[in-house]
Order: sequence, then structure tokens, then C-alpha cells
Amino acid sequence: MAKKIASRGELKEFLTAIGVVHLDYIADLPVYRFTDEERIKTESKLEIALATMKEYQRLLGSEDLRKEVYANELKEVKRNIPTYIAGG
Repeated sequence: MAKKIASRGELKEFLTAIGVVHLDYIADLPVYRFTDEERIKTESKLEIALATMKEYQRLLGSEDLRKEVYANELKEVKRNIPTYIAGG
């Protein structure tokens, strides 16, 4: 029986309604990952990963951008040296 379930909570409600005895065991199985809620979370994570990859590719394609990143990171280290020395 295929049924569109929007969330883990809705899955638990559905399982209760059809008389499933081991509700928590069933609801805790990875099948809840097939809900719309989990699909949306996964798509969001994918968008972030693709944007990160695009930025990395941009950096790889430009020596000037890499130098800028290195310079900024070194400036940050220099600013934080007193904190590092103090042990904090």
C-alpha cells in the first residue's frame, strides 16, 4: 500500500491508525527518510553542497582569489596570535 506521508509524525499517526503494534520500531526504521520532509532537507543540503563546490571551483580557477584567501587567513592568524599565546 503506497501512501504519501509528509513527516515522521504523520507516519506514526498512520501506523497507529492501521493498528501497528511496534510503532516506535517501525517509525525509527530509515523508511521515514522517504517522507516529503526528509526529501526537502536532502534537497536543501544538496543545494548548499553544490554552491560550496561552485565556490571551490571558482577558487581553483583563479590564483589571485587563492592568494586573497591566503592573505585573509594569515591576517586572521596575526590578529589572534595574542589569544593563541595566552592559551585561549
